[in-house]
Amino acid sequence: MGFEQKLKDLLGLQETHPEAFAAELDQPWPGMGSDIELALRIMVESQRQGRQLRLVEDFEIDGTTGEVGVLVPEWQTRIIVEFTSRFDEAEARYRYLKTCNELVGKRMAAHSVH
Repeated sequence: MGFEQKLKDLLGLQETHPEAFAAELDQPWPGMGSDIELALRIMVESQRQGRQLRLVEDFEIDGTTGEVGVLVPEWQTRIIVEFTSRFDEAEARYRYLKTCNELVGKRMAAHSVH
């Protein structure tokens, strides 16, 4: 199964079966160790530079549709950019999602990633 399909399945689970989504995020993936090491290096560097390691920088709720737009902090953006430079877009999104889950915890990731 390709990453595009895996990501689609994973995001489908998030909408329909949050518990199964969280359980799937707990599963290891190829390259997990190096993905987490990269994310940790970026986080440590950000903290050394005095930046707060918030999970969400800001958010906006559309009064008409109720949709929530989330602005992620710079440290998360750097992880996304690094993953995207190493992998195709679907694989980068999948790896980022799973890495954040490992770093932040499955409950928070299951409710905040869209």
